Amino acid sequence: MDFIAKTMHGLEGLLVDELRSIGAQDVQPLRRAVGFTGDLATLYRANYTCRTAIRILKKSYEFKAKDEAELYDKVKKIAWEQHLDVDDTFSIDPIVNSELFKHSKYASLKMKDAIVDRFRVKMGRRPSVDTDDPDLLINLHIREDKVTVSIDSSGESLHRRGYRSSVHGAPLNEVLAAGMIKLSGWTKESPLLDPMCGSGTIPIEAAMIASNTPPGMLRKHYAFMKWKDFDPEVWKKVKQEVDERIDTQGIRIKASDISGIHVRLARTAAEAMGLGDCIEFQKEDFFELDADEGFLIMNPPYGERMDHQDIETFYEELADHLKRNFAGTQCWLISSNNEALLRFGLKPSKRIVLFNGPLQCLFQQFELYKGSKKGKYQEGHIDRAIRDHGERSDRRPKREDSHRSDRERGPRPHREGRKTDDRKPSQSRKSGKLKWTREEGGRSSSRFKGDGDRSSDKGKFRSDKEPKKGPGFKKGGPGKKDADQ
Repeated sequence: MDFIAKTMHGLEGLLVDELRSIGAQDVQPLRRAVGFTGDLATLYRANYTCRTAIRILKKSYEFKAKDEAELYDKVKKIAWEQHLDVDDTFSIDPIVNSELFKHSKYASLKMKDAIVDRFRVKMGRRPSVDTDDPDLLINLHIREDKVTVSIDSSGESLHRRGYRSSVHGAPLNEVLAAGMIKLSGWTKESPLLDPMCGSGTIPIEAAMIASNTPPGMLRKHYAFMKWKDFDPEVWKKVKQEVDERIDTQGIRIKASDISGIHVRLARTAAEAMGLGDCIEFQKEDFFELDADEGFLIMNPPYGERMDHQDIETFYEELADHLKRNFAGTQCWLISSNNEALLRFGLKPSKRIVLFNGPLQCLFQQFELYKGSKKGKYQEGHIDRAIRDHGERSDRRPKREDSHRSDRERGPRPHREGRKTDDRKPSQSRKSGKLKWTREEGGRSSSRFKGDGDRSSDKGKFRSDKEPKKGPGFKKGGPGKKDADQ
């Protein structure tokens, strides 16, 4: 049997590997899809285990049609009684890219007429259309004059894993999150941190990958279960073989968010998937965290609901905190805000184009080196602000100098003609409060303050309280398990 697995742009190669690993044959990458062949067991296994697949179609008929009349005639010749009983319901999902067929809805209407007219002629009655929960979901694909009719084996999109009882804001698509984790190269041998976890999609998908937990474990129904040739014994065997490989031991994943609501939802979702012990969730501000090993995968705000200058300032602070406090980690970040990324101050070692819904995004890797390579990234937003105001300091203070007062350091060495003024500029923005200030110990900082939480991209990205100490993350990590309550 011929099948087509649909996926997202940029994830085709990952899906090829997944299909080959389950025994699929003749695997061929297509545009946002992968073609393959196999038996019913392969079909069931693909639906149950493929993390980067959106749906699996059984390719049934192919022909050419130059207009709606020819489409009607050729669809009517198909033996639909082999797929559908007269008392069953059906629905049509059209995808049309053709100059010959201007309207996809009209093409699907002609196909519907052909199916019901065939039943009327043969049986005197016709099946009904049900767009909510049909017994047979038909996929109509037209490209120019080439028509492909497929039967959808998945039904509800495979990205809906079933572990979300509710959501807060706009969660990251599960298929996209799984693809990001696989593209990063992370494995369970390394610790993983998502410091802006939102409702927990990235850490949960990572825990599922590390533990071999199938993405369809909580799913109760697939469209193929209503097919006439559905084999419940084969399905039971496939499911049992996959479930026996689940192993939740030795997984080191930490996830935090500044929103306590997000953290509670994320923890509940992980527990629903049976992965509550694999992920350490904490309510914590990213700017109070640090790490010196492992992977960092994050989905920060894109700025869709923030002031232009505020989001650029936030990305500057984000990059500055990463390079000063996460040396030794591999950081992966996805964002659709190219202008803010230009202000990021770090050069990506890898760059992959992905789509988060309609938004074209860059998924980029930043290797945060220790030692000499780290030094070349030490210019922070304070130094840039001084430079932009026309003032130049002879040198940036070393890390050990930053904790000493000006009196302890003494006068700065400088060359003739260099300015030695150590004042920091202040700056205000209409949409927020941004100040360069001298704090105790001679250190400078900038903070964005606003109202709301992360779901509206207007959250307090930095906390005014002193960092808490405890057994969570390395520095300033949460000390209580119920810190989000």
